Amino acid sequence: MTDPEFSAFVSLLDDNDPEVRHHIEQRLLEMGTDSVPRLQTFLSSSSDTYLNDRIQGVIQRLQAQTALIALQRWQSDGAETLFDGWFALSRYRYPGLSQEVVRKELTRLASRTWLEMRYGMSAPEKFVIVNRMLFRKEMYRPTRKGVYDPECYFLNNILERRRGAPLSLCLLYALICQELDIPVGVILLPGYAVLFFHDNRSEFYIDVFNKGAFFSRADLKHFLEENEVAEEPHYYEPASNAALMDALIEILIEVYEYEEDNEQAAFFRDLASGLEE
Repeated sequence: MTDPEFSAFVSLLDDNDPEVRHHIEQRLLEMGTDSVPRLQTFLSSSSDTYLNDRIQGVIQRLQAQTALIALQRWQSDGAETLFDGWFALSRYRYPGLSQEVVRKELTRLASRTWLEMRYGMSAPEKFVIVNRMLFRKEMYRPTRKGVYDPECYFLNNILERRRGAPLSLCLLYALICQELDIPVGVILLPGYAVLFFHDNRSEFYIDVFNKGAFFSRADLKHFLEENEVAEEPHYYEPASNAALMDALIEILIEVYEYEEDNEQAAFFRDLASGLEE
């Protein structure tokens, strides 16, 4: 299709007939992301607000398809890396997100932490260093009032705003530890999340939302009892990376519904459905 033909084709998104508009949208979606540059070129020369809004919607859906494919591929490959899954999920919401920029900031945090570590440190000592760097020097904070703020769950926003919800702060902490070769896992609790560490010398949990406070299995058991939560084995063991992304998506659907942002809630329901296929 030549450029003039493509422009005439796209202009039909402004047609009075809803069936014609729907047909054009579907054809553009079938063309895939290769059509995005041409759509953006069309946008740059168009002054029709209504038409431009429809084109922006098509571009967003095309870019979301790319992110969905990346998540599906990550899932089918065994969901091996937490970073790749979380980045792809964040890119679903922010299509223009740069992996290089996000990775660079994570590397900076990990490198700054590593510089304060010494050979032969025990695991608890290493976590004290991570806590100090993240919460005292970099000034990351839990956001209790913002638990229902969807922006608190995307990797790029947490790095920029330095505020996070229980699960997102746990994920960020885990990513930093992975950069430092410190093995930790994320445990999903009802409405909460914590980290778990164990080796041949020690075993403990980390409450990242409480600035990295350590606690024991007995403390976790007491927490479940206090909150009248029936004990389940998975409350004591780390979740898989795939399960963590599923949990993030469920939270995002919930918070968008809470904000009555039905469009974004549907957007992430579509993502959840796509990952189940």
